[in-house]
Amino acid sequence: MNITNENVSTNNNLSLEQELIQLHNKAPYIFVLWSEDAKFIGCNDKTIDFFGVESQEKYRENLNYFIPEFQPDGSNSLELLSKYFDKCKETGSFYWDFMLENNDKKTLSVYVSLQKIKIKDASYIISYMFDLNSINFSKIEIDLRNKLIDATTQISKLLLSSFDLKEDNNMDEIMLEVVKLLGKEARADRCYIWKNYKMPATELLSMKQIYEWIDDEYGIEAMQETELIENIPYDPDLYDLLSSRQAYNAIVKDLDEYSKSVLEPQNIKSILIVPIHIGDYFWGFIGFDNCHSEELWETFEEEMLFFTTLMIGTVIDRFDKNK
Repeated sequence: MNITNENVSTNNNLSLEQELIQLHNKAPYIFVLWSEDAKFIGCNDKTIDFFGVESQEKYRENLNYFIPEFQPDGSNSLELLSKYFDKCKETGSFYWDFMLENNDKKTLSVYVSLQKIKIKDASYIISYMFDLNSINFSKIEIDLRNKLIDATTQISKLLLSSFDLKEDNNMDEIMLEVVKLLGKEARADRCYIWKNYKMPATELLSMKQIYEWIDDEYGIEAMQETELIENIPYDPDLYDLLSSRQAYNAIVKDLDEYSKSVLEPQNIKSILIVPIHIGDYFWGFIGFDNCHSEELWETFEEEMLFFTTLMIGTVIDRFDKNK
């Protein structure tokens, strides 16, 4: 097997391939979609910027230009890539450090994750790459990042399957699986999605919970009964933060008395809230509760979860238009 710039696509899945690339187009990492036999299909904007080329087509035409003949340890680069692609096909994923070059022949050190994904009847390989020139990964961070990458791949597949849906029940099943995957891989005991809306009588901006996952392995309880978590007005400071596309990452004991009175009865020790936007519209948010330890989420976790909310926003918008 050889890495090739031959532009190949499976005709019956062409639109899904394009949709998969678009889902990752604003991602904070380099994303390349390959056929199972390592033929280039497409990439996101981050890839084009990272390698310093003008377009996706220029990257495709010059794939081998960015791969040095040998790695620092003397191993042949193309032979390694071929071996790692084969391992990914066998096991479903593979991770390693690798050296590449950009358009100016500057050395680029990257952390690579290969993920196998099946869409309908076709299998693909996704490569996620992170710039090691600007990031120093600890062993713990690598493990956490790998789990989030695995979850992102699974969520991509789930969300793609929702693109043609028109029924709420089917969409609900998909979104409940999404919050379950995110909750588990984001080290949360509880994960939920809340939606913004205006109360009919007062036009007051409020929120309501529409999806929730609880890690019942540790006896974590649901937040409240459904009828009690609608018509909740926004705290102005929280609204300003989330609507400006910033996350809320806090240890509960350090918050003001009102916030503690809301969160502590739910046994929440630390909380992360990441906004969901559809274009410029602040639609709602996804939240993560840690009920066991007072521990903030890492910056790279916020970045990965921010990107996931972009995918969720895209899918919600597409679903609403289909309806």
